[in-house]
Amino acid sequence: KKRVYEWRIKNIDKYKQQARKHDREYYYKIRNELYILLGDKCFKCGFADRRAFQIDHIKGGGNSRKIRNRKGQGRTRHMLEHVRNGSKDYQLLCANCNVIKKWENYEIKGHIKKTREEFIAGVLPKIGGFP
Repeated sequence: KKRVYEWRIKNIDKYKQQARKHDREYYYKIRNELYILLGDKCFKCGFADRRAFQIDHIKGGGNSRKIRNRKGQGRTRHMLEHVRNGSKDYQLLCANCNVIKKWENYEIKGHIKKTREEFIAGVLPKIGGFP
């Protein structure tokens, strides 16, 4: 162990570069496995371009404390373990379907949660409406 630590100290730049490369490869490996376990396509529309994939919590709960405090690799690893253990709490959605689902289920926090029609119906009586 001592020799390893000494090498890391002497070659700090090379060590950091190797560590970043390893972390990046590991992250993509676990994300790839998660995508495959979740069907490798959008659950709603069947879109199969991985650049648009988002992992969705079926019942919401993506902001729960145990998930919120994890970032990047830790969050992905957490979801992967749950899916490996048979959890049905996650699904793979494309970005469009995920945003639509959030709007339909009022899961968007800090944004307007009403449809245009609901907003107009609530405003018109206050200002006298239109004839």
